[in-house]
Amino acid sequence: MPKSKEMISDSDSASEDNSKSKKRAKKSTEKASSKKAKIDSDETSWDLGGNKHVTVRPFKGKWYVDIREMYTDKNGEQKPTKKGVFMNLDTWKQLTKVTDEVNEVNECLVHSAFI
Repeated sequence: MPKSKEMISDSDSASEDNSKSKKRAKKSTEKASSKKAKIDSDETSWDLGGNKHVTVRPFKGKWYVDIREMYTDKNGEQKPTKKGVFMNLDTWKQLTKVTDEVNEVNECLVHSAFI
């Protein structure tokens, strides 16, 4: 049932379904290609999906890694939210050193939840 008060005929519904499937196909190809790095003049970013991005950029003469949730504004542009982590490269290196251990704990938790 349509959310609006207007009734939609079957032919409108079929064309709407067709356009939705085209949009889904476009989104899936965008997601597949979005895993590649986007390189601008001073920053490089990766789309993690779900409106989350990782960006490496300079700030006040030093380089940082920014993992942030984004939103789309009225003009269709991606803008950052307050939700995220901004860390220097030393902290990033420390984080990457423990990723294997974090993954092991995560696997243990996932397996124990299903037992």
